[in-house]
Amino acid sequence: MKVWIDGEIRAAEEAKIGIFDRAVLFGESIYEGVRICGGRAPMLERHRRRLAAGLAAIGLDAALADRLDGAVTDLLHAEPDAEGLLYLQVTGGGVPGIRRHARGQGDDGPGRIFAFITPGEPVPETPMAVRAVRTEDRRWRGCGVKTTNLLANVLALTQADRAGAEEAVLIADGRVAEGAYTSVFVVRNDVLHTTPTDADPPILPGVTREVLIERLAANGVPIREQALPASCLDDASEILITSSRRLVSAVTALDGAPVGTGTPGPVARRCLELLREAYLGPGTSPTRPSESTIPTPRQESTP
Repeated sequence: MKVWIDGEIRAAEEAKIGIFDRAVLFGESIYEGVRICGGRAPMLERHRRRLAAGLAAIGLDAALADRLDGAVTDLLHAEPDAEGLLYLQVTGGGVPGIRRHARGQGDDGPGRIFAFITPGEPVPETPMAVRAVRTEDRRWRGCGVKTTNLLANVLALTQADRAGAEEAVLIADGRVAEGAYTSVFVVRNDVLHTTPTDADPPILPGVTREVLIERLAANGVPIREQALPASCLDDASEILITSSRRLVSAVTALDGAPVGTGTPGPVARRCLELLREAYLGPGTSPTRPSESTIPTPRQESTP
């Protein structure tokens, strides 16, 4: 594996940051995961915007987000046919021997920027079936910012793994928040719902989530962004999760019980079709239209 660090490509074992970096000491850093499709990064601009917003939110230089382009260009030059996820992180910086909680004392030191590509499968042709569990959302209330403070996410996913599942649906104050590493969509009474990003507490503005909502709107498919009570998961006909790596997956079992038919449903297939077109271009989905029709929403339905 090659690692881009501060503008240079190095072997993984040679790419290092110091123990006094504020990312190590305090988790003070912002990261992005950018989907690479056949040597391309089709949603790069959206990731750059979110990276800049995240840096500004925690008091780091938003202009550092412009380095994302160089990292992508250099890594794809080194691995021109790459497929998978490009991970980039901007750290808070630090000075050897200094551990101070507050920033801005003149001893913060320069931040570090590093990136690498984790190889993965091409964008799937059909939605992956995943199992999930429900768990309490124990994250800090600033989780709408993509920081590396992920201990609560790690614990939720460890709980899921021990239950034989691959994802955890986080419940905050009795409402559906998001997944431990994904955005969550729920289909009830033929209506597609998702929690708004400005909920209390907020959820992460997922790039794939954003693209899907736009594609649904452009294709005349209504979607409701509103608070979702946790109980809505019990009678959902489908539960979908979105992420940069797999685009759309279908939660086919929740807490050991089947969701809907227990297989990826028509809404999941249609959503993946739309996202494949957004990421790969028109005509790239193998799904037949007759299989991917979303039923007309019932306007009187409520979550």
